[in-house]
Amino acid sequence: MQNDEKQPARDSTGASAAVMRAFDVGVVPSRREAFGIAALELMRMQVPVIVSPVGGLPELIQDGETGVVLPGPAATEIANAIRRLREDACLRERLCRNAFEHAGLFDGREPLERLYHLYNSIMKRTDA
Repeated sequence: MQNDEKQPARDSTGASAAVMRAFDVGVVPSRREAFGIAALELMRMQVPVIVSPVGGLPELIQDGETGVVLPGPAATEIANAIRRLREDACLRERLCRNAFEHAGLFDGREPLERLYHLYNSIMKRTDA
């Protein structure tokens, strides 16, 4: 099918964020994961997060405090975690609140400031 009409550009980030905010729960059942940017984004949107115990995910998510870290990637474990969050509104709200606060630690400002200060100190040495 060919459509010759130009479609208005869409902000895919904004559209994705709107969709993600509508989630009742976010599941990141990765088999490999370096950091977990999707989990972090869900945390910032106050969506309860369930993650696999791989890569940096268990460091990002504190089981029972900022989300749920699965014992493994089995479908039954994922289903049980979803069911638990669905049935326990207090747990869901606590995880969302804690996750939102915890996610603020990963905004990138501190490493950027350290890099800036390091760069300035090097530049001062070369100017002398």
